[in-house]
Amino acid sequence: MNTFKPGLYIVATPIGNLDDITLRSLDILKKSDIILCEDTRRTLKLLNHFKIKKKLVPYHKFNEKKELTLVIKYLKEGKILSLVSDAGTPTLSDPGLLLVKECIEKKINIYPVPGASSITASYSISGFEDQFMYYGFLPKKEKELNNVLSKIQKNDFAIIFFIPAVKINFYLESFKKYFSDRKIFIAREMTKIHETFYRYKIKDIEFFKTKLKGELTVVISKKYNINKNVLNIDIKKEALKYLKKYSLKDVVELISKKEKISKKEVYNICLDLKKMKKTINILLLLFFLNSCGFKNMGPFGKGVTVSFDPRTVGMQIDDTIMQKNLIARLSLTEKKYFLSIQVEVLDGRIFVTGKVDEPEEKIKITKLAWETKGVRSVKNAVEIKGQSNFKSSANDILITSQLRTAMIIKKNIKSSNYTLETINKKIYIFGIALNENEKIEVVNEANKIYGVKKVIPTIYLVSDLSRNKN
Repeated sequence: MNTFKPGLYIVATPIGNLDDITLRSLDILKKSDIILCEDTRRTLKLLNHFKIKKKLVPYHKFNEKKELTLVIKYLKEGKILSLVSDAGTPTLSDPGLLLVKECIEKKINIYPVPGASSITASYSISGFEDQFMYYGFLPKKEKELNNVLSKIQKNDFAIIFFIPAVKINFYLESFKKYFSDRKIFIAREMTKIHETFYRYKIKDIEFFKTKLKGELTVVISKKYNINKNVLNIDIKKEALKYLKKYSLKDVVELISKKEKISKKEVYNICLDLKKMKKTINILLLLFFLNSCGFKNMGPFGKGVTVSFDPRTVGMQIDDTIMQKNLIARLSLTEKKYFLSIQVEVLDGRIFVTGKVDEPEEKIKITKLAWETKGVRSVKNAVEIKGQSNFKSSANDILITSQLRTAMIIKKNIKSSNYTLETINKKIYIFGIALNENEKIEVVNEANKIYGVKKVIPTIYLVSDLSRNKN
């Protein structure tokens, strides 16, 4: 049997399941002259469960200063006092710190009685590294919250917070801003019937659509090293988008502040993008000059020969027949295309204009155009309804540009015989290849582009088209 000396005992109580209380905690509660409790109703429920009858004195954040003198008086008289909170270990985001400091000042004995704690309980199953910081409750106002998070985000270890469940979306919004490169673990109703855990990457977690109840223990992981190439791709996407609207200086300032990286690094990324754009424009201009009949000048300057390409000879079908054929097939696919899509054919080159509802429909129309017998090239200028200024995402534009450039550079690929469309990092390739090797090379070049999720080729061989011409 334990012999307890006079003094103040900091007693941990269950955070949900009453069976989690320790034998020593029960023993000291039975031996206490007075039990200081945050809420007498909650503590009485615990004591009744274990058939303990003791004097309870309310001691909470609203009266701890007022009761401090009387509590110290009891302790100086040699009484045994226990301090408990509603759940878990007292003084950690709970009343009691003022009393502990006063006991230290007055040289009164203080004894810990360890047990349940939502801090250690949540962290033990978080799966995060050993080192962590306990912060407790975060500020309720946005300005104060931003001040706190901007400071602690610099620390490279896990952080534990207590958050009211009804405010979780408010705090998640700030977490996405300051901890986007970390993971999050949320523990709700630990050790109770409706115990629930949530594990996400902070950048991927969605706001809760239904209101949660109670108090949450939230654990943010330490920083994880992100592949610098992946990070640069994301920044390039942002820079590409902003450079269309703002000056270089403004873009550098904006991204540097948002991504928390040096202005010099952002500036260099922006310069690379500008150089890449300039190079692509030059290549496209040279290619255009070559395709317009400047036979003595290849895509890379005078002296580079352009080999004879049989794809432009012996495959022509009357333009009117091709036009009627494609319009009929479009109308059979979707009746609305008869009115919404316009088709023109000039020397085997198909030009498609009009409006559709979804990006995928534009892909479908491009495919049908390329399947038309006698086709030499396809220009699809169809717009998306409700998005008169519709543009692919910056990443999709980058993917398409990179593949187009790679095809121009390859001497054995005639890039004008291909249509490229990129939607959600899936690249669709339509065109005519001289032979099987060229077809394979085009697909290989597409697969080399960083960020491409899937390559979907529809490439016909000259030989097949010649045989099926009639």
